[in-house]
Amino acid sequence: MQPPVPAETSVSVEGEIKKLVFSWTESEYTDYYRVLENPDGHSGFTQVGDDIPVGTLTTTRDIAVHLFDWVEAQYIVDACNVTGCSSSDVIMVTDVMLDVIGYFKASNTEARDGFRGGTVALSSDGNTLAFGLPREASCATGINGDQDDNSCEASGAVYLFRFAVNGWFQEAYIKASDTEPDSIRGGGDAFG
Repeated sequence: MQPPVPAETSVSVEGEIKKLVFSWTESEYTDYYRVLENPDGHSGFTQVGDDIPVGTLTTTRDIAVHLFDWVEAQYIVDACNVTGCSSSDVIMVTDVMLDVIGYFKASNTEARDGFRGGTVALSSDGNTLAFGLPREASCATGINGDQDDNSCEASGAVYLFRFAVNGWFQEAYIKASDTEPDSIRGGGDAFG
C-alpha cells in the first residue's frame, strides 16, 4: 500500500545578499522536497536545483539581482513521495528585495556628496558596481587617495564595489588625475 500524499508545507523566505533563503515546515510521509520557480509569473513553475532530502528544511537560491523580476517572480515548495506531491502556497519575494540587493554607502560620506545613485554602472555578471559622485569634495588624485581632504568642492569621485563570498565591499575610491575645486567660473570637475 502506498503512503498518502504529503500535506502541504508552510514556507517562509528571507533575503541575504544576492540570495533567497527558503525555509519550510516538515511534512509527514515526505520522501523529498523540491523548490519550483515561475520567473515572470506567466511562464509556469519549473524545478530549480536538485531534490532536497527529507530532514532538510531550508535551501538557498542565488539571484542575479539586476536580471531578476522582483514584482512577478513566484515560488512554491513541493513535499513529495511515491504517491505524489503537494504544493505550498505561492511565495512572492518582493518583501525581501532590499535584503537581497543590499545597501551601499561610500567610505567617506558627507551631506552634499550626492551618494544617491545618480550615476551607476553594473557589470554584466552583477558582481562589480560603480557609483559616480560628482559633488564629492576631496582634492585627492588617482586610486584610494586621501578621502578626508574636503578642500576641492565638487571635484567628484567614483566608488567601486565588488561582490565576494561574504558580500559587497568597497574595492576602490577613484579620483581624476587633475582634481580641481569648485570655482566661480562654473563649478569643479564633477568627476564621476
